[in-house]
Amino acid sequence: MKWFRNTSYILWVCVIFFILVSYNLPVSGQKLSFGPKFGLYGSKEHGSAQCDSIMVKAQSSGGNLEHPFIGIFVDYKVSKRFAVRTDINYFTRYTSYSIYNHDDPLGLKLGQPIVKSGVVAPTTIDVQLGVGFYPIKGFQVFANVAPNFNFSYEEPYNDVTRRSHGVEEVLNVVDETPKNLTWHYNFGCRLDVWRFNFELNYQQMLSNSMTNPIEIWGKSYPFETTSKMVSVSIAYRLYSFKIGKKQEVE
Repeated sequence: MKWFRNTSYILWVCVIFFILVSYNLPVSGQKLSFGPKFGLYGSKEHGSAQCDSIMVKAQSSGGNLEHPFIGIFVDYKVSKRFAVRTDINYFTRYTSYSIYNHDDPLGLKLGQPIVKSGVVAPTTIDVQLGVGFYPIKGFQVFANVAPNFNFSYEEPYNDVTRRSHGVEEVLNVVDETPKNLTWHYNFGCRLDVWRFNFELNYQQMLSNSMTNPIEIWGKSYPFETTSKMVSVSIAYRLYSFKIGKKQEVE
């Protein structure tokens, strides 16, 4: 796939850059640290599909900073100005689906059969691989590439206003559409205060969609959804040491 090839190029460029930066700096200047983190995120997701006369619409369930996540980080500071960092975050994405028998953009529900599918909530492991730059001491700006692994979907509940056989058939397969792997990029900033690390992070998609086509009635219906995410978090540097010297707890 074109998007996968492009993402692979980006990953290789990042890896080569990290190797070159690390190779050309003194070993004694390299410091490794790691620890836990937690935070809140808000996401904005939307998309739609037309399955013959059935309309499917997806949108995020809440866009404010209201959903928690936890994670761990490993930070490899290769010089005074540059650092390589990996974050692994664990959270649940909440996406609500509305399924009804024809397009109703005003939401009037004028007697037509409609099913509210509720929330399909995949558990996500977000792996962020990136580089940070310190313009001043204690303040870092960063950019990441982030594969997201999505699994363990919740079954959507049925909130049926009126019965419609076609609508219910689509409802039964909509929870199978989220992709197991999606690619994203991140950028943001971090502030170091003692052992704490405060982060503001914005995430956008590299993949062309969060969802696969809807497969039903022997046909495949395009179903493209987009996603944006903003998060705030605090991390605690549990332990750090300089490579090439006697290990010391800071």
